[in-house]
Amino acid sequence: MSEDMKVQDIFQMAIRSEVLAQKAYMMTAKRINNLMLKERLEFLAGEELKHKQVLEGLTKRMNVDMATCEVKLDYDPIGDRMDTITESTPIGEVFQIAMDSESRSKNLYELMAKMFDDGVERGILQHLAKMEQTHYDLLKDEYELMIKYPDYWMDVDFPLNNLGV
Repeated sequence: MSEDMKVQDIFQMAIRSEVLAQKAYMMTAKRINNLMLKERLEFLAGEELKHKQVLEGLTKRMNVDMATCEVKLDYDPIGDRMDTITESTPIGEVFQIAMDSESRSKNLYELMAKMFDDGVERGILQHLAKMEQTHYDLLKDEYELMIKYPDYWMDVDFPLNNLGV
């Protein structure tokens, strides 16, 4: 993919991605029995909602020249499959899709940050990129537990029952 996109359209794409992630995390949290994992997914859903609000705020701050400026994208910055997650998507697959989405969001926010001179907008977007990396790391840790303990996500008392408590 190589195409020119208006900055405002890139922001709208990022906002849509945050909304899809928030919905996917909440839908998945409802399927999880493990209380710690459920809380982590609900936390991520809340984070995505905050990111959406931040992006909407940044969009309102943009002047017309910036909003309509075109940027060449040499790759699909989102490639978002979060909208493919359903209540029947296997949990492991949900986490793989979510990790990919968080990684792509991080890359997108790094790209978006470069569109701004040093300033508050650039700093906020760099911070969002770091947060997306943190989300990726959290999901990866949980996914690795699922690989090691396949019933992890279904086990209400994990890890306590594995410690003999």
